Amino acid sequence: MLGTNHTDGGQKSQASGSWGGMVDNELQRGRFNHVDDDDDDDDDDDDDDDDDDDADDDVMMMMMIMMMMMMMMMMMMMMMMMIMMMMMMMMIVMMMIMMMMMIVMMMMMMMMIVMMMKVDPQHGGFLI
Repeated sequence: MLGTNHTDGGQKSQASGSWGGMVDNELQRGRFNHVDDDDDDDDDDDDDDDDDDDADDDVMMMMMIMMMMMMMMMMMMMMMMMIMMMMMMMMIVMMMIMMMMMIVMMMMMMMMIVMMMKVDPQHGGFLI
């Protein structure tokens, strides 16, 4: 009994009027097609937008972490230089190196601020 049911399942479902047959008939008439296509398209668009936002946020977090690491490295290097120069008692050279380090750090801060501003103008970031 089950074997025969499976072999000609399509015909039997349509003839008996079960749910499968009804869905097939409606699809052939084209009643469900239009609405389903529109809904799927809208959902896909929304998902894409959300993914883009997440990606931007992740990139921003990566940039911030990288900048923090660079700042820490710079501070460590400055401390090392200061200690070494103190040992050698070369005050003028120490001052010059400190000034160079400060200038580099200021440039990096400016670059970070500019990149943060320019990241995403339509989602609340400023455009300089």
